[in-house]
Amino acid sequence: MIDVLLINPYQRKRITIASYRDKIKFPVLSLLSLASYLEKEGFKVEILDLNIKALKNKNILQVIKEKNPIVIGITSITASIYEAYRLARLIKSNFNIPLVIGGPHATFSDEEILNESNFDIVVRGEGEEILNEIVRTIKGEQNLDDINGISYKKDGKIIKNKSRKFIADLDKLPFPARHLVPLEKYGTHAFTIITSRGCPFGCTFCQVSGKDGLKWRYRSATNIIEEIKEVIKNYPNVKKVGGPEGKRPMVFFVDDNFMVSIERIKEICNKIIEEGIKIYWDSNARVDTIANISENILDLLKKSGCIHLFLGVESGSEKILKSYNKQIKKKDVLKSAERLKKKGIFFTAFFMLGYIEETKSDLNATIQFAKKMDPTIVAFRILIPLPGTKIYEKYVKEDLIMDFNYFNYTSGKQIIKHKENLERWVLKFYLMYYLRPRKKYLDLGMWKMVLQIYS
Repeated sequence: MIDVLLINPYQRKRITIASYRDKIKFPVLSLLSLASYLEKEGFKVEILDLNIKALKNKNILQVIKEKNPIVIGITSITASIYEAYRLARLIKSNFNIPLVIGGPHATFSDEEILNESNFDIVVRGEGEEILNEIVRTIKGEQNLDDINGISYKKDGKIIKNKSRKFIADLDKLPFPARHLVPLEKYGTHAFTIITSRGCPFGCTFCQVSGKDGLKWRYRSATNIIEEIKEVIKNYPNVKKVGGPEGKRPMVFFVDDNFMVSIERIKEICNKIIEEGIKIYWDSNARVDTIANISENILDLLKKSGCIHLFLGVESGSEKILKSYNKQIKKKDVLKSAERLKKKGIFFTAFFMLGYIEETKSDLNATIQFAKKMDPTIVAFRILIPLPGTKIYEKYVKEDLIMDFNYFNYTSGKQIIKHKENLERWVLKFYLMYYLRPRKKYLDLGMWKMVLQIYS
């Protein structure tokens, strides 16, 4: 018997040319963090990732019967919520076990979930402390009424407890419980690390500021380095990447904005170098950060193992960038691209099509700007108005969403009432970008690294 079984539901994917990154398997850090916190509190926890270990219904039920948990927690993004619903129906039809759901979709759609599914409790926001209190409640140690940050039904009525304060000191959280999943099955993406929560920028299409707050909370460089050393030591057989310095483990800093504090970045990079940690790494980065940091910092990034960065550009139209509240300038985009090329750091530029006021002129401005920027990899995605975002609120209010089937909420599917066929524009953009004559082609060594990481 265990206390908690945490499940990542299978995510059926509509893989398109616009969503190549969606097919990559990453360990679900939210579940690993929940598990480690619960283990610290003395509970026995196991994780079932159905994207790594696909099971038939009878096998899922057999696992639950064997483990006999007192609580089952399921995470879900918007695109996988129907699979979470299906799992909840399956479990409830066979067991009388309390079901808890969390994740970004749950945070913003608690009433919808409680009305449409078999879940008993919805966790809104960060789940570590909340799930610990839920387990203690089920064990009879406290009451649901006293737990901030949850929604549930009582006597047929939805009860929405007040919101919970964000966890201020992230260094106090234990490292994710990677020992509970078959890490080697995630390939080069096994070593994902999150070093901060929240984002101060508030882009209108992003759920992060609503879920994790506008205040950027971060872990110390010392704490991060300890986690890097732990994963390298404990998992020597995870697939490595062959790069300019030979084969090394690949660390993905999956923060929504890793580089808010340049002083912290300097400290992290210096510690990697000083302690002789041989890794390659990548992260998300804002273009204005890369455009404005010093040459010394750029050199430090590369020396510490940075071989790739994800840059969110979104549009080549100033009008659209303003509508997204991106707070970036096109000149900084071009400057960041040139600086990374000179340093030999390859990068992916993300562009997004489909703001409702986006015209053909705006769309053409985007492809021309992408060609001018000339990133290593380009990703053209279609805008998805996710629950909890300002764009979602606007589009619902103005009746601009034509498809409320969450299964279609992926970056390659058009769900908004845009006058343009955005899926055709995406295909057109890829052909225009990759089939155009180029003055200088990227070297084969760099593309070899790309293929190792994303294959």
